[in-house]
Amino acid sequence: MLVAAGTEWNPLRLGTEPATSDSVDPAAWLPSLDAAWDSWLADIIEAERNELDEEKQGRRPIEILPALRNQAWFPVGDAEGEAEPPLLVEDPPDRIAPAELTLVSRQQRQFPSVLWSVSKEAPLSQELLIALDSVSGTDMDSLGRDAAEPAFRLLTQVHSLTADRLDEIEENPRARQALTRLFDRLLNTISREHDPEADDREIPILGYRPVDEPRALAERGLVWYEPDEDVWIPTTNTTRDQMRRFFPAVPLAAATIGTETLRGYEPLAAREIDISRQVYPAHRGSEEVEVVQNLEEQLRPIIAHLLALASTTNQVDIDPATAADRWRSSTIRYVENAWIEFQATLGGEESLTATRYKNTHNHALYLQPDPPTIIFDTPDGTTGSPPLDEFGEPLAKLLLEDSATGVGPLFGQALSGYESDDVSRVERLLEKRDAISLVDAYERHLRQLDDEEHEELRRRVRTALSELDIRVRDSWNRLSHVDPDDVDVTAVSWSFTAADVNAALRSIDLTDAQEPFRPQFSCEQTHRAKWDAWFTKWEQLIPFLEHLIEEHIEVAFSDDELEARLQEYITEDASRRVAFDPTRAVIEWLRGNPFGGSLPEAAIPAYEELEDRLIEFSPRYEPVENVATTEDLGWGRPRLSEGDPNETENGIVEIEDLESEWKNTKAVGDDAERAAASWITKQTVELLEDAKARGEFDEALESLLSVIPSSGRTAENLERGLREWHETGSDEALESGLHISSVWDGAGYDMLGLERTGGEIEPVRYEIKSLGDEGPYKVHLTQNQLRVYRKVLHSSETDDTEQTLYQGSWRLLGVQSGRQAVDLTRELDGLPELVNSFRNQGYGHDGLVIYVQDSDESIDL
Repeated sequence: MLVAAGTEWNPLRLGTEPATSDSVDPAAWLPSLDAAWDSWLADIIEAERNELDEEKQGRRPIEILPALRNQAWFPVGDAEGEAEPPLLVEDPPDRIAPAELTLVSRQQRQFPSVLWSVSKEAPLSQELLIALDSVSGTDMDSLGRDAAEPAFRLLTQVHSLTADRLDEIEENPRARQALTRLFDRLLNTISREHDPEADDREIPILGYRPVDEPRALAERGLVWYEPDEDVWIPTTNTTRDQMRRFFPAVPLAAATIGTETLRGYEPLAAREIDISRQVYPAHRGSEEVEVVQNLEEQLRPIIAHLLALASTTNQVDIDPATAADRWRSSTIRYVENAWIEFQATLGGEESLTATRYKNTHNHALYLQPDPPTIIFDTPDGTTGSPPLDEFGEPLAKLLLEDSATGVGPLFGQALSGYESDDVSRVERLLEKRDAISLVDAYERHLRQLDDEEHEELRRRVRTALSELDIRVRDSWNRLSHVDPDDVDVTAVSWSFTAADVNAALRSIDLTDAQEPFRPQFSCEQTHRAKWDAWFTKWEQLIPFLEHLIEEHIEVAFSDDELEARLQEYITEDASRRVAFDPTRAVIEWLRGNPFGGSLPEAAIPAYEELEDRLIEFSPRYEPVENVATTEDLGWGRPRLSEGDPNETENGIVEIEDLESEWKNTKAVGDDAERAAASWITKQTVELLEDAKARGEFDEALESLLSVIPSSGRTAENLERGLREWHETGSDEALESGLHISSVWDGAGYDMLGLERTGGEIEPVRYEIKSLGDEGPYKVHLTQNQLRVYRKVLHSSETDDTEQTLYQGSWRLLGVQSGRQAVDLTRELDGLPELVNSFRNQGYGHDGLVIYVQDSDESIDL
């Protein structure tokens, strides 16, 4: 048809568009279009697409493209080259629009169960279908074209197809897996390729239904969340699994998007989940108990085998020297209760917490990397360590750091075999993996120095550090690592940092054999833990500082701002100082002009006076001068009231409910220890002086020292206190040595003293508690404190090998105001028998709360 020049060209007729009536066979169109594609149809489609894209004025396209793209003409069926319907479509039509099709290859067969698909291997022109807006593939490159336009189209199709049929999908594992995997891929593609500023889109999110208790994700229902509904996106598979296990009530997306990608895509960034994991207790427990020493001896022969086993996995690249150094510098410690706290932050705002292993036992956990530390706990009344397979995961993290993924279960399996059948079962496992020959190589790296080289290295380290006025303690025994517990820094300048110490250690001239054992010094973790404990104890510090500043500087700070500035200084500066001490850190901070104005030097207390100033500012207890028994005072165990039901919701003492209260009152308890310390020290001095006069002084010293493990910082601290008292008469030095819990918080008691019983001087352990002004008095005793009480006062529970360690006596003192303390020990009479009766019935405990009444009245608990 000819038309006048410059007129519209839409009268042009090239044929009839595909018919959609049922009377026309849809398969008839495909051969014709396929044949016409190469000869002329492709050029026309391209020309029309260009016209549509350029939107030229005065022209209208012939509209072949919309007709071929959006009308349902492509055949659906089982024949080669026909479209395959999704599994959910039970009675599919015989034709489908090309724009609803997705091309899939043999390698992409997991998704067709939720898509209208056609095989890329079919004998038809893929260019034809792609030109008609069929999605060219389910790989991310195909889905991400044109700013993720194919991904959005598939997301719309899948949402429309499944929104009302998720119940059916959940009954079909194949379809469910295809849907969740496809959604993950679509959401990741959109997050990477879409520009929300150029094209704002609403994104429905497939997720898992919240549940009340942990379940596998495959067992949780699916739901589509609308764009304005809360649903949260994990950034790693680990985060997703932790949310599943510990926060099952949180709506969770069925996709995982990397942190950088998610934060870089504004429409979804506010849905990020961030999970932090903290192992408790933050203090490092005790390494001086026999069970730790036995455990280390048991593990040492198997470490080379574990490293050889790890090297057989594809994802682990082991540096033998680094792994050996981490083992040599590692610490294994016993704690009363090892547990993990998970904190989930949703969208950077709402925070949730959950715990694992809390108030349960026989767990081993990796605490920290510097120095590499594992902690473990055991049930009350047991003497051995947890099963060795519990150490699989923490040992993998200790030895391999970031390469430990997936190795923990393998280590656990090997350790279980080692525990039941010595090393032979592990060697058989290594032989099957052709890795037995690797053991010797790792053994060479783990092998210790001979005695002469060992002592020479220790001498050189001592010499190098002495130039910084650092004295290495005799108890230092881990050659490749030095931490604050290993050194005396009394004379060290505040200016020295860990970097200065490591520079001195690097300068030591070592032999080739000694080089793998070159020590490193680290202190930040230890100093921060020390600060946290001290800061919690002295809750009057911030009010005192606020008063001090307001008194001398015309500037005001809120408590929160003042604490934030101090904590920043501790973290960023003071914790790196070799000579760190909490009191010294506070004073150096005050001297550093942190307020924009200087405090007069005369107003800043000396650091050794700070705690006394804090007590004067807000005293709790004055030094104890008199100790009475409950019998003297007429106290006793309270009777429980009878009759009316309890309507106050406090009839059962829950350990977890009391933890916040214990934390808040810890500072009070520490003040009570200081108040009782002067009385205990005075009693001990009197007995030591009496022993001198009787010629029994050496026996008295031996009595005190015999109840402390012979090596370690605690024994060294006690010996130093006794020596200084003997040489100078300083009661303060002796008090410091007797205050066991200030050095060893896992001892199970607070202070050590002496008493004379039947003409013999014997050691006495004091557990000190604070009492209120009015009864009934509530005293909490931990599992470890009760264990020591039983072993000392009830010899039937003490092994023959423990007789020396647990000889002597044990006292429970309750400190009150008015310079008085009460000996509460007799109120525990009968407790071991009662606890044992419950234990025989299968019940355990994580500590007990004892009530004592100062009158004959009954009480409501």
